[in-house]
Amino acid sequence: MHDDRDVRIIHHVIVFCSTTLSGYFGWVMGEGAFPLNVILALWCGMAPLAVAAIFKRAAIAKENGYLFAAYRAWFFGSFFLIANVFFDYSSATVLRDQVSVYATNVNTKADDVREQVKRTRDGIAKLKAEKAWEAPLLSPDAYTAEITNLKGHMIYKRSKGCADQTLSDTFAHCQKIAEAEANKANAERRLVIAQELKQREVELKDLEGKSGETQHTSNPALAQVRSIGAWFTGSRSLNEAQSFWTANGLMLLMSLLLNGGIAYFADIIGTGRAKLRPEPDPVPEMQHMAGRNILTDQRPPEVRAADPPPIPLRPVPGNTSVTFITDPTKTGLTPQQFDNLMALAQDALNKAKNRAAG
Repeated sequence: MHDDRDVRIIHHVIVFCSTTLSGYFGWVMGEGAFPLNVILALWCGMAPLAVAAIFKRAAIAKENGYLFAAYRAWFFGSFFLIANVFFDYSSATVLRDQVSVYATNVNTKADDVREQVKRTRDGIAKLKAEKAWEAPLLSPDAYTAEITNLKGHMIYKRSKGCADQTLSDTFAHCQKIAEAEANKANAERRLVIAQELKQREVELKDLEGKSGETQHTSNPALAQVRSIGAWFTGSRSLNEAQSFWTANGLMLLMSLLLNGGIAYFADIIGTGRAKLRPEPDPVPEMQHMAGRNILTDQRPPEVRAADPPPIPLRPVPGNTSVTFITDPTKTGLTPQQFDNLMALAQDALNKAKNRAAG
């Protein structure tokens, strides 16, 4: 496999997601105690970065043949990997609980508003069902005048304030007074009902407006648990234990996939980098011995380049010039070795010219 761009993008996205979850776990652990929450967030957030870095280096060491270094990296990386699974799982638990509580609170508020609307409507219907509201009545003042007129009659006086109703006329007269007093009470109650109805209708209008604004919301945390749990249990209605284990199983699966992806793609990237890394060039060394400069090639003997022919420092008899080779490919040397050799030759030539001039 090679270290291509797509793999790196996927790896960076997964590491970012895990770093966010792990950092949030540390932030929650700090409980708002600054700077403890920041320190814990940074500490926990570094766990996925450490997993990625260690598994990359383990892959590079394995590819280069350093198995002990690879096993050592895998050993220590496994601790960070397990810790990061715990961090991500805990953060998922916290986030799921927050989503669930928020949805529950919204739905409870919506239920409360609708219950208040129902109670208000029932109260209005109850008030309108009272006899005092349904009967066609006069005003309380009208009945007060009627009662005063009836009590001023001679029959009322003869009945001694309706204490004696033995005669038919006194009985009928006192019944009129009692009916007028009852109508007066109902008329007064009707005024009270009218006032209460006005107030409750205003309340109902306000509650109906709130009911329209406060809609029920879906609980995504519970919805996914019900849908997935139904497949494994074969039941459309999960009990509390089934909902608990389904929810925790989903969060654990998510954490394992996330961290497994970090380790897997880190191994791919590390292996690709090891394969694409060029072999180091031989390093020339200069040794000064007995006034001579000797170029030592550090390549293994079996691949040692043949010694180049000596470059003449003085003209060969019959020639009038010195020929320098400027193409390193014709000498069998590496570019660095050729440059060093040319520098030595130039230095020797300069010294020869100085002696000739002196």
